[in-house]
Amino acid sequence: MAVAALPGAALCAGPQALVCAGVAAAVVGVGLLAWGGAKLYDHIMKAEEAADEDLESTPDEGTCTSCGDRVKELEEEANVEQKTKGKTRHGEKDGGMDQADKDFDSLNPENVKPIQTTKGPGRTGTLPDGRSVTVRPGSSDGRPTLEIRNPGNGRGTEIRYNP
Repeated sequence: MAVAALPGAALCAGPQALVCAGVAAAVVGVGLLAWGGAKLYDHIMKAEEAADEDLESTPDEGTCTSCGDRVKELEEEANVEQKTKGKTRHGEKDGGMDQADKDFDSLNPENVKPIQTTKGPGRTGTLPDGRSVTVRPGSSDGRPTLEIRNPGNGRGTEIRYNP
């Protein structure tokens, strides 16, 4: 008379023992698969985070060195930092809408088009490296904003301008 040696199958004896043992083994296997899946998920998430960091530090094709340098200068002037868990970094400068417009123009965007926002008229264009740049007279907190965003990964920088 055979008795299965797997947990949950100890009460199975005789011809049913193999069936019980098979079911118990399947349950253990699913548990291992779930554990392995969680580990696999963790590895995938870490790899994705590393890839996002690489995208931030790796210039896109056709990168304009001078516009990239100017973006870095603006970010330093505005003390841009990651303040939230989102994809956008934030900073602030003085000068209001006049300074926001000057900073927008200093980036020499291409294909500049006027836009209408709920806070008033703004402008949007494209940097030679493919990032979009937008200047607008208002934001969620009411201050004029210069926004630089990478359309490939959604990451960006917003600089708010104090009056």
